[in-house]
Amino acid sequence: MIVAEGIESSLSAAILAGEPCRAAAALSLGALQGGWASDRFGRVNPDAPAGDPEKPAFTWTEPACAPWGEVRICIDRDMSEIRVKARKATGGTWKRPLDAETRARICAGLAEQAWRKAGAHAVRIWAPAPGRDFNDELRARLAARGLC
Repeated sequence: MIVAEGIESSLSAAILAGEPCRAAAALSLGALQGGWASDRFGRVNPDAPAGDPEKPAFTWTEPACAPWGEVRICIDRDMSEIRVKARKATGGTWKRPLDAETRARICAGLAEQAWRKAGAHAVRIWAPAPGRDFNDELRARLAARGLC
């Protein structure tokens, strides 16, 4: 089972998988990773992200009649930098910048937590090269073979 943020990434990842598989698109980064738990001051912990049970990620229970086996959470690595409200080590609050790699790691961790909570037994994080999404990766591989 391939799960990614958008339709383009889901289908590109399914092609890159090179084997028949199911593919699903969460349709937003927020849906793919779910909400991010914050403290009473609205601060998140980028070093140990935890899911917010009030804002669950896009998951569902594996059907017994047609199991999908491994869930591959496909995380793009071309996200823009954002700033989040985080707790300083010494107390207080600051706007911590999160680059593409950090955002990808956090999204992957939150999505994995959600799928495991939903009962998935085998969960793997899959990502393209840094700075790329899955469609970029597919196009690069096709171009390297002279197919694009």
